[in-house]
Amino acid sequence: MSSSLNSVAIRVISKTMAPSQLADYAVRCKRDDERNNDPEDCYCAVFVVVDVDDYHDHRQAQRICKDNGIRLIISNPCFEVWLIDHIRRCPASYADTPAVERYAGELKVVMGARNKHVNFEVIDGLTQKAVQNAERHNSEGNKAMARRQLEPYRESDYAPWTDMTDVIEAMG
Repeated sequence: MSSSLNSVAIRVISKTMAPSQLADYAVRCKRDDERNNDPEDCYCAVFVVVDVDDYHDHRQAQRICKDNGIRLIISNPCFEVWLIDHIRRCPASYADTPAVERYAGELKVVMGARNKHVNFEVIDGLTQKAVQNAERHNSEGNKAMARRQLEPYRESDYAPWTDMTDVIEAMG
Protein backbone atom coordinates (compact mmCIF):
# COMPACT_ATOMS: atom_id res chain seq x y z
CA MET A 1 0.00 0.00 0.00
CA SER A 2 2.72 2.50 0.87
CA SER A 3 4.43 2.07 -2.51
CA SER A 4 1.32 3.22 -4.37
CA LEU A 5 0.96 6.19 -2.04
CA ASN A 6 4.55 7.28 -2.68
CA SER A 7 3.71 8.39 -6.23
CA VAL A 8 0.78 10.58 -5.18
CA ALA A 9 1.26 14.33 -5.11
CA ILE A 10 -1.02 16.02 -2.61
CA ARG A 11 -1.68 19.74 -2.56
CA VAL A 12 -3.01 20.87 0.79
CA ILE A 13 -4.68 24.25 1.06
CA SER A 14 -5.55 25.04 4.65
CA LYS A 15 -8.42 27.44 5.27
CA THR A 16 -10.42 28.23 8.38
CA MET A 17 -13.96 28.35 7.02
CA ALA A 18 -17.30 26.66 7.47
CA PRO A 19 -17.65 23.39 5.50
CA SER A 20 -19.94 24.94 2.88
CA GLN A 21 -17.47 27.80 2.38
CA LEU A 22 -14.64 25.29 1.97
CA ALA A 23 -16.74 23.40 -0.57
CA ASP A 24 -17.31 26.61 -2.56
CA TYR A 25 -13.58 27.34 -2.41
CA ALA A 26 -12.77 23.81 -3.65
CA VAL A 27 -15.17 24.29 -6.57
CA ARG A 28 -13.27 27.44 -7.57
CA CYS A 29 -9.92 25.62 -7.29
CA LYS A 30 -11.19 22.72 -9.38
CA ARG A 31 -12.57 25.05 -12.07
CA ASP A 32 -9.28 26.98 -12.18
CA ASP A 33 -7.44 23.68 -12.63
CA GLU A 34 -9.80 22.61 -15.42
CA ARG A 35 -9.31 25.97 -17.18
CA ASN A 36 -5.55 25.44 -16.99
CA ASN A 37 -6.20 22.28 -19.05
CA ASP A 38 -2.77 20.73 -18.50
CA PRO A 39 -3.36 16.94 -18.66
CA GLU A 40 0.09 16.28 -17.18
CA ASP A 41 -0.57 18.38 -14.10
CA CYS A 42 -4.28 18.28 -13.29
CA TYR A 43 -6.15 17.22 -10.19
CA CYS A 44 -7.15 13.56 -10.26
CA ALA A 45 -9.43 14.13 -7.29
CA VAL A 46 -10.48 17.01 -5.07
CA PHE A 47 -11.38 16.50 -1.42
CA VAL A 48 -12.82 18.89 1.13
CA VAL A 49 -11.58 17.63 4.51
CA VAL A 50 -13.50 18.99 7.48
CA ASP A 51 -14.16 18.40 11.15
CA VAL A 52 -17.60 18.67 12.66
CA ASP A 53 -16.50 21.05 15.43
CA ASP A 54 -19.24 23.65 15.90
CA TYR A 55 -20.41 23.71 12.28
CA HIS A 56 -23.83 22.51 11.18
CA ASP A 57 -23.75 23.12 7.41
CA HIS A 58 -22.30 19.76 6.39
CA ARG A 59 -25.41 18.85 4.38
CA GLN A 60 -25.01 22.01 2.28
CA ALA A 61 -21.30 21.27 1.85
CA GLN A 62 -22.15 17.71 0.77
CA ARG A 63 -24.56 19.02 -1.87
CA ILE A 64 -22.00 21.49 -3.25
CA CYS A 65 -19.32 18.80 -3.38
CA LYS A 66 -21.57 16.20 -4.97
CA ASP A 67 -22.80 18.65 -7.63
CA ASN A 68 -19.19 19.40 -8.60
CA GLY A 69 -17.49 16.00 -8.50
CA ILE A 70 -15.72 16.71 -5.22
CA ARG A 71 -15.59 14.42 -2.18
CA LEU A 72 -16.55 15.76 1.25
CA ILE A 73 -14.43 14.06 3.89
CA ILE A 74 -15.79 14.45 7.41
CA SER A 75 -14.08 13.49 10.64
CA ASN A 76 -16.43 13.62 13.58
CA PRO A 77 -15.94 15.20 16.00
CA CYS A 78 -12.44 16.05 14.73
CA PHE A 79 -9.54 14.89 12.53
CA GLU A 80 -7.81 13.33 15.52
CA VAL A 81 -10.26 10.39 15.23
CA TRP A 82 -8.31 9.35 12.12
CA LEU A 83 -4.98 9.75 13.89
CA ILE A 84 -6.14 7.67 16.85
CA ASP A 85 -7.25 4.96 14.42
CA HIS A 86 -3.59 4.50 13.44
CA ILE A 87 -2.89 3.20 16.94
CA ARG A 88 -6.23 1.68 17.94
CA ARG A 89 -9.88 2.03 17.07
CA CYS A 90 -11.22 5.33 18.37
CA PRO A 91 -13.54 4.30 21.23
CA ALA A 92 -17.27 4.92 20.81
CA SER A 93 -17.29 6.93 24.03
CA TYR A 94 -15.08 9.59 22.41
CA ALA A 95 -17.78 11.66 20.73
CA ASP A 96 -16.74 15.20 21.66
CA THR A 97 -13.74 17.19 20.47
CA PRO A 98 -12.00 17.83 23.83
CA ALA A 99 -12.06 14.13 24.75
CA VAL A 100 -10.75 13.03 21.34
CA GLU A 101 -8.03 15.68 21.29
CA ARG A 102 -6.95 14.72 24.82
CA TYR A 103 -6.81 11.02 23.89
CA ALA A 104 -4.81 11.78 20.73
CA GLY A 105 -2.31 13.63 22.92
CA GLU A 106 -2.07 10.68 25.31
CA LEU A 107 -1.35 8.37 22.36
CA LYS A 108 1.30 10.83 21.09
CA VAL A 109 -0.21 10.96 17.58
CA VAL A 110 -0.20 14.75 17.90
CA MET A 111 2.47 17.07 19.26
CA GLY A 112 3.34 20.71 19.71
CA ALA A 113 2.27 23.34 22.19
CA ARG A 114 -1.44 22.76 21.58
CA ASN A 115 -1.20 19.23 20.14
CA LYS A 116 -2.18 20.50 16.69
CA HIS A 117 0.67 18.94 14.71
CA VAL A 118 0.58 15.37 13.43
CA ASN A 119 3.35 13.19 14.86
CA PHE A 120 4.21 11.33 11.66
CA GLU A 121 6.90 9.26 13.39
CA VAL A 122 4.21 7.58 15.49
CA ILE A 123 1.71 6.88 12.68
CA ASP A 124 4.15 6.09 9.85
CA GLY A 125 3.42 2.72 8.26
CA LEU A 126 0.11 2.28 10.08
CA THR A 127 -2.29 3.47 7.37
CA GLN A 128 -3.80 0.04 6.75
CA LYS A 129 -4.42 -0.43 10.47
CA ALA A 130 -6.09 3.00 10.56
CA VAL A 131 -8.34 2.04 7.63
CA GLN A 132 -9.39 -1.18 9.38
CA ASN A 133 -10.06 0.59 12.68
CA ALA A 134 -12.04 3.37 11.00
CA GLU A 135 -14.14 0.89 9.04
CA ARG A 136 -14.96 -0.90 12.30
CA HIS A 137 -16.19 2.14 14.22
CA ASN A 138 -17.86 3.62 11.13
CA SER A 139 -19.99 0.49 10.76
CA GLU A 140 -21.34 0.48 14.33
CA GLY A 141 -25.09 0.92 14.81
CA ASN A 142 -26.85 3.46 12.62
CA LYS A 143 -23.83 5.71 12.12
CA ALA A 144 -23.64 5.25 8.35
CA MET A 145 -27.25 6.34 7.91
CA ALA A 146 -26.75 9.37 10.16
CA ARG A 147 -23.58 10.28 8.20
CA ARG A 148 -25.49 10.13 4.90
CA GLN A 149 -28.34 12.26 6.23
CA LEU A 150 -26.09 14.91 7.83
CA GLU A 151 -28.91 16.20 9.99
CA PRO A 152 -27.89 19.58 11.50
CA TYR A 153 -27.37 19.43 15.27
CA ARG A 154 -27.47 15.60 15.15
CA GLU A 155 -23.76 15.17 14.46
CA SER A 156 -23.24 13.13 17.62
CA ASP A 157 -25.38 10.40 16.00
CA TYR A 158 -22.37 9.42 13.91
CA ALA A 159 -19.43 10.07 16.23
CA PRO A 160 -16.72 8.94 16.24
CA TRP A 161 -16.45 8.80 12.47
CA THR A 162 -13.94 9.49 9.72
CA ASP A 163 -14.21 9.46 5.93
CA MET A 164 -10.41 9.50 5.57
CA THR A 165 -10.66 5.90 4.41
CA ASP A 166 -12.19 7.29 1.19
CA VAL A 167 -9.07 9.39 0.59
CA ILE A 168 -6.80 6.38 1.09
CA GLU A 169 -8.98 4.28 -1.22
CA ALA A 170 -8.90 6.98 -3.92
CA MET A 171 -5.10 7.09 -3.77
CA GLY A 172 -5.12 3.32 -4.12
